[in-house]
Amino acid sequence: MVHGAAIRPTWWSRVCVTRFARLVLSATLWCLAGCGADEHVERIAGPTMGSTYEVKWVTRAAVDLPVARVRGEVERLLAKVNAAFSTWDDTSVISRFNAHASTEPFLLPAEHRAEFLTVLQLAQEVAARTDGAFDLTVQPLVELLGFGKDEHAAPTDAARAAARARVGWQRLEVGSDGTLRKAIPDLQITVNALAPGWTADRIADLLGTLGVPDCMVDIGGEIVCRGSKPGSEPWTIGIERPAPPHEPSRVHTTLSFVGGLATSGEYRNFRVIGEEVVHHLLDPRTGANVRHGWASVSVRAESAGLADALATAFMVLGPEASAPIVESYAERGVRALFLSRPDASGAVREHGLRW
Repeated sequence: MVHGAAIRPTWWSRVCVTRFARLVLSATLWCLAGCGADEHVERIAGPTMGSTYEVKWVTRAAVDLPVARVRGEVERLLAKVNAAFSTWDDTSVISRFNAHASTEPFLLPAEHRAEFLTVLQLAQEVAARTDGAFDLTVQPLVELLGFGKDEHAAPTDAARAAARARVGWQRLEVGSDGTLRKAIPDLQITVNALAPGWTADRIADLLGTLGVPDCMVDIGGEIVCRGSKPGSEPWTIGIERPAPPHEPSRVHTTLSFVGGLATSGEYRNFRVIGEEVVHHLLDPRTGANVRHGWASVSVRAESAGLADALATAFMVLGPEASAPIVESYAERGVRALFLSRPDASGAVREHGLRW
């Protein structure tokens, strides 16, 4: 989820470094050695919300599932997600809620209610577990520093303080009756830091209902792997080596897994404001940039939505403060790998948590 001068803007704001050097080893479009002649990998891909999507699945002769049908079903789902959560679309549900400058209840439209409640409940859970390192109300700070729709000049201290005063995940009440309520009228939210992963999960669910449980789904770099490739070969994914934007992407390590994977990094999405380099990763509790020295973190979890949210939080916290949170999520398969920028010799430091 990178946006900047060289890349089209996307409505989610967190960097997804895996997108640039994603390596899906041996995910060919023909049968691997040892697989049956009746199974092979199909693939669709395309643009979505300023980024890209890619879906691969194993199809068998016994399952009559045209590629065109999968594309149609996937793109309908993506359109529905955009209509619910895009902060770049003034007509989306989330944009209408942000424009609702009132503490009166906001009734979610029936057609989007279930997914909205699911996403916001996950966001609030991660916010509570991380003591606000993940915060869906960070939108005013994102906009202030020019990582929203428009770039801005260097904000004054007063402007920063005013934006920070509007942030706080406890100020949003998510009602089981399908309503949202703001504690302050000008509260604004964004789910950009978990919507891509959550959407990848939903597409994998969709493929399961269509009779194809073995799949790999990538939404802008947030990845879900389920089942296996033909011949029971695992899906294999690469994690990018942190590097400046002008350098070609390189794979640092690869892994095979079932579940979700998300990566957050601070080295590709940044602005220069005055003499200060400002990147998009903000600590919602202070409004300041993250400066702990780690360039990226990759998170595995049972779902890509959870991995997506935790990757954002862990980049704010750093490995030491993230460690107890990883342990608290052990039953949901959470593990994390922090990477540094290359040093003068080109070496990259690692710090793994249950990795």
